[in-house]
Amino acid sequence: MKLFLLCLLLACTVVSNVRANVEKIVFSYPLSAELDSLHVGNASAIAELSIKSPILRDKINIADGEIKYYQLQLQPGRWEVRVCWQATAPTDWELTLFKPPETLGRSSPMIRVQGVPSYVPVNPTHVVQEVPFVLVLDRHLLGFIPKSTVPTLAIVALVLVVAWLWIVPFVQKALMEAIMKEKTS
Repeated sequence: MKLFLLCLLLACTVVSNVRANVEKIVFSYPLSAELDSLHVGNASAIAELSIKSPILRDKINIADGEIKYYQLQLQPGRWEVRVCWQATAPTDWELTLFKPPETLGRSSPMIRVQGVPSYVPVNPTHVVQEVPFVLVLDRHLLGFIPKSTVPTLAIVALVLVVAWLWIVPFVQKALMEAIMKEKTS
């Protein structure tokens, strides 16, 4: 039993140190606080994230400090917007949620995305210009579980049930037989 607890503790410390190339912003809609209004450059180039199309692939020029804007079509609830990118292009991201200016005629919130290089190139001629990224709009279930994690949680729950019902009794029986055999010899 002590060995099992030690292995569990070791696994927890290893898992907690995992990092990913993800930045996110979590918020509730309708928004409880008044957001700042930002100037939006090219309003015709604004893409949209919605429940029907929650994933958007795009590129951003980090060398020139390009800024992109995205319209969010939401229903009431808790939401998160994540940006994911390749590890080969170390980038610091800034995600800013804001209300659009009245001149755009849009009422739902928008998100401003900006990437900045977070590396010093060994060879200045090999500077990464464009970084491809994925923007994901994800609704939270029960206020804290991102909807996209539900299939993973279901698989983990299934594995745990199978392990508890079939594997644990088998291992327990084998251990008990080994202990009994050791006592009788």
